[in-house]
Amino acid sequence: MKKLLILLLTVLPTFAFAQKSIDAQEIITKINEGKAVNYENVTITGKLDLTRLKNMELQTKGMQKFVPGDNKHYISTVEVLVTFRNCTFTGDVIGYYSNNEEHELYQADFTENVAFENCTFEDASAFKYSHFEKGFSFAGSTFNQLALFKYTKFGQFANFSRAQFKNGSDFKYVKFSEGVSFENAVFERDADFKYTSFSEKSSFRNAQFKGFANMKYTKFDKDTELSGAVFNGGEDFKYAKIGGDSFQKTMHYDKKD
Repeated sequence: MKKLLILLLTVLPTFAFAQKSIDAQEIITKINEGKAVNYENVTITGKLDLTRLKNMELQTKGMQKFVPGDNKHYISTVEVLVTFRNCTFTGDVIGYYSNNEEHELYQADFTENVAFENCTFEDASAFKYSHFEKGFSFAGSTFNQLALFKYTKFGQFANFSRAQFKNGSDFKYVKFSEGVSFENAVFERDADFKYTSFSEKSSFRNAQFKGFANMKYTKFDKDTELSGAVFNGGEDFKYAKIGGDSFQKTMHYDKKD
C-alpha cells in the first residue's frame, strides 16, 4: 500500500503537468464537432487556425468592396461558445488569412460569446474582417505581436479593459455597435483607430498610449469616456468627431512627458 501511494505521488504531478499543454488542433476538432470550447490555465501549442473549419463556405456576395478583382472569399463560422482564461498561445491565432498568390481570403466569424481573458498571445493574432455577433472579451490579455482587428465588426459590447498591446494594434475601420471598454489598457506602440466608430458605453478611462495614437476621422459617441487617458507618444485627432462635433474643439485629454 505504501509503495502504491509513493507511485501515485510520483505519477500524478507528471500527469497534471501534461494536462497543462494542449495542441491547437484539439480545439479545432471540438469546434468542428459542435462542442463548446472552455480552457483555463493551459498552454496552447501550434497554430490555432479558425479560418479552415469544416463549415467553410465560399462567399459570392457582400465583400466585393474589400476583396477586389478575382479574389475568392471564404468564411468559416465558429458556432459554439469559446472561453479561454489564463491561457498562453505559443503559435499564431488566426481568424483572418490572405493568400495573395492564389487570390484567396479566409475569415472566421463567431455567432456565440467569445472570451480570451487574461491570456497571453506570444505570436500573431489576426481577426481582420471577423464578425462577432455576441459578447466579446480580451480583458486583461497581452498581445506580444501586432493585434490585427481591422474592419472587424462587434455586434455586442466588446471588452479590452486592462489589455496590453506590446507591438502595435490595428482597429482601423472597426465598428463597435454596442460600445467597448479600453479602460486601463496599455498601448506600448502605435495604436490605429482611424475611421473607427464608437457607440455609447465606450470608454478609454485611464488608458495609456505610449506610442502614436491615430484617431483621425474617428467618430466618438458623445458619452465616450476619456477621463484619465494619457497620450505620451503623439496623437492625431484631425477630423475626429464626438457626438457630431469636432473632437479637438470640445474635448480635453491628458498628454504627459
